[in-house]
Amino acid sequence: MVLVPENPFTPMRLEEDRAKDTSRTLNIRLNADEEKMLTELKDIFDTDQDGAALKLAAEVGLNVLHNTFSPPVLKWLFKKNRVRRTP
Repeated sequence: MVLVPENPFTPMRLEEDRAKDTSRTLNIRLNADEEKMLTELKDIFDTDQDGAALKLAAEVGLNVLHNTFSPPVLKWLFKKNRVRRTP
């Protein structure tokens, strides 16, 4: 097996492959508490990659929400402006 050294400033993918790519890169900023949560997630999911831990956490959270609540309840829970129902 021959290893090809990667130059960090040279694109390794072809332009045709880039045109087909539908993913996008997200830059996020985390405070100290969020960094602790991310570290905990990486331990739980047994990964060293921040992106993999965030993707898995999002998938698990989505599954939990959808299996716990119905779509109308989810809409109501995450509505930005709720009407107060008590007098």
